[in-house]
Amino acid sequence: MRSMSVSLPRQWILGSRDFSFLLSTRFLVVFATQIQAVAVGWLLYSIKQDPLYLGLIGLAEVMPALTFALVSGWIVDRSRPLFVYRMAILCSALSAGLLVFISGDASFVSLGMKVFGIFFAAFLTGFARSFISPAQFSILPLTVPREFLGKATAWSSSLVQVSSLAGPAFGGFLYAFAGARGVFGFVLTILLLAQFTARELQQGREKRKVQTNSSPGFFSGVQFVFAHQIILAAMSLDMFAVLFGGATALFPIFARDIFSNGPVGLGFLRASMPFGSFLMGWFLIRFPISRFSGKSLLIAFCGFGLSIFGFGLSHSFILSCALLVLTGMCDSVSMVTRQTILQMSTPPEMRGRVASVSSIFIGSSNEIGAFESGLAAKVLGLRPSILFGASMTILVVVITWFRAPKLRKLKMSDL
Repeated sequence: MRSMSVSLPRQWILGSRDFSFLLSTRFLVVFATQIQAVAVGWLLYSIKQDPLYLGLIGLAEVMPALTFALVSGWIVDRSRPLFVYRMAILCSALSAGLLVFISGDASFVSLGMKVFGIFFAAFLTGFARSFISPAQFSILPLTVPREFLGKATAWSSSLVQVSSLAGPAFGGFLYAFAGARGVFGFVLTILLLAQFTARELQQGREKRKVQTNSSPGFFSGVQFVFAHQIILAAMSLDMFAVLFGGATALFPIFARDIFSNGPVGLGFLRASMPFGSFLMGWFLIRFPISRFSGKSLLIAFCGFGLSIFGFGLSHSFILSCALLVLTGMCDSVSMVTRQTILQMSTPPEMRGRVASVSSIFIGSSNEIGAFESGLAAKVLGLRPSILFGASMTILVVVITWFRAPKLRKLKMSDL
């Protein structure tokens, strides 16, 4: 029985044409956006040299992601998820094209125009992301049988972490040798390639048959999440952990002012967490968490906070990268567990709306967390702001342990 549980899911997942193309598209999109994030952070900090601007760029991206989240989920559920997915990727490509234009050496492009263009590009990226998340969440269960969703989620998470790992490191090196315009031109090319792989997908093409008098309403995703303690607690835990414990937005300051290793060092800092997530993701493919899922989730978040706390104290570049690797390993446990809970608990006709609510809780917390990090660094100082955020993350985990008993006692077999 043990050998069948390993080989059969692998056969189903890797043998699925649609799942393979979905993974390829996700890889390319995340790879491109990670490279773009490194270049945007370095370019903006080079111009303004103010940590607050690194927080504001996150706020510029999260505003459209929050504003259009519920609308995007409703559109995905009532239309063709694949068409929405393609249009969102095209919007991301437009963002990269704008960055190519403003990063050139044209005399009419002033520093003020560059800053405005960077923020508007971030707005376009956030708008696109509000549609990408619910669309791919809706497409994934159509590519594999239900009983293999946990494995499929782990595969998807691992490959995304590979792109998150390779993107920042490659982006740092590329920026050092090709400059901002070369980086953004490469990002645009990758996103256009993602358009091609998305066009090869078959699942999600059909328009969904929706009965307007019986279909779930516009806010049904919110109602569904708040009616389920396990889903609500898992989303809230991740939201507050990333909101307070995220330090990614401050990495350009560490690379430029603390470790003095430039965009290459920034690339390694940003790649360290995805590397840890990649390692843990592959472990979870072989040994999925099922018996003590809730406790594992809570322990992983606690480890996340402790690792960030250590990063805030570290004065060594190598030790800092190692701590970020541990942070990524803990984050992978939480991400795979949370996504599996969502996929197995959500009715098919509501996947878009529930994914949109998830993006509000989780995805947007990255950018709000970036704003919080930049503001806290401006007020408290660089290291105190990270220590404060990590401490708050651990406190949230302790509160959740006692206030959400259903999550603490969760087993995947209960879903």
